[in-house]
Amino acid sequence: MESSTRDLVRKFRKMNSDQALLYFDSYADADMVKVFELFTVGERLAVENAAIRWKELAPMAWSRTTTEDVCDYFKSKKDLTMDDVISVLERCAQFLTHICLKVSHHKIKHATDVRKGEKLFKLLTDKAERVQKIHWDFEVPVEPLMKFYEARIHQLEEHDNKDYCSVKTDRVMRLLKKAQSLKTFNWTLGVPERCLFYRTRSILEALPEDLTTLNINCTEDEFSIETLFRPLERFENLRSFSFTGGARLSTDRTVGAPAQLPASVEHVEIDRFGEREFIRCFRDVNSLRHLSITGGKFRADDLVKLVEQNPNLEHLALRDMDYLCEKQFAIVAGLPNLTSLHLHRLLRLDGPSFTSLKKLQVLHVSYCRRVWLESIIELADVAENLHEIQIAENPMPKTEELRQCLNTLAKERECTITLEVLNPDKKKRKHYSFPNDSIFSCLNRSR
Repeated sequence: MESSTRDLVRKFRKMNSDQALLYFDSYADADMVKVFELFTVGERLAVENAAIRWKELAPMAWSRTTTEDVCDYFKSKKDLTMDDVISVLERCAQFLTHICLKVSHHKIKHATDVRKGEKLFKLLTDKAERVQKIHWDFEVPVEPLMKFYEARIHQLEEHDNKDYCSVKTDRVMRLLKKAQSLKTFNWTLGVPERCLFYRTRSILEALPEDLTTLNINCTEDEFSIETLFRPLERFENLRSFSFTGGARLSTDRTVGAPAQLPASVEHVEIDRFGEREFIRCFRDVNSLRHLSITGGKFRADDLVKLVEQNPNLEHLALRDMDYLCEKQFAIVAGLPNLTSLHLHRLLRLDGPSFTSLKKLQVLHVSYCRRVWLESIIELADVAENLHEIQIAENPMPKTEELRQCLNTLAKERECTITLEVLNPDKKKRKHYSFPNDSIFSCLNRSR
């Protein structure tokens, strides 16, 4: 039946409204609903205006609507307004598990209209009975937002508190205690909600024990590492942890052994590692696959130990570490599964050890002033799966030899390699894709 229904859809699309009305007039209601189910969101909205019968039948065809269907319509709709968004969600919000309302994705007009935002979230409060994830990037009045959360947070798998930082602590605590389906919690910690800052342990203890992702943005000047890390020990299934804003962290030395991140963590991102004791909180972590660190006052040897005890690292990003030299970087070069490497402002790194990274697929190097272009060329020669390179500032700006090399390798390997070159001083960004038939010269790689 499905193939014949698809044939009917194709036939329907070739007809004008009058022809379609005449042709499909004899079809049963159930058959018409099946046809409408295969329509796009825009087509379903259009047939509602074509005939009274279709207006009654079309709403029955929304039960299989997916997030992708809705997003495709939002992206294709010219001059998409908040009224359009509300109109679509009135018909299908109850069927969606994921709702994306980001203005940055869909260019929604009138998204800043407070009344429309209030109407939208009242609709979601009433109808979004299956939603597990919801994303938006426009302002919503606190009260309708809280009512939505209070009605739906028990079913959400992902939650962000940044939009209600001014809400009284007791109400927030009651809300979080209901959030027992959460897998991801995005937490803005500090000003303006200092009261929540002082209840860090209570908040973390209110979250479900099977939480898998915790992302923290700390805006508080005086924050104890122990206050945060001690309660994390209960999350035995935690897989991903990120922390930003920790440059001014203070360490609580009143407790003997430092608190530890759960050994289960596989993905860690730290922006400003804070005091050198911070890295001691990673002593038990040995399952990392993704590690991103910006800055830090710890010793380079401590970083080497962290990398050494996580030999299965696949992605590594190191930024703003002027103390990490070539000798210490050698442990990174020895990682057998490393496929993605991002290096920013490693001022003492030279680059010869790059040639050991034979499984590397992605390399980003920026402001590493001692890294020679030749090191990247030699890496490209040995890393057969390398397909993306980004260079900023150093080594700059003469990349002709590298471009010749990549073009040759792309042809030999019958693959595509991309190169992006950034020159912040001149505000230039150049993109290259290889093989490029316009580059004829070949690099002599006999060395």
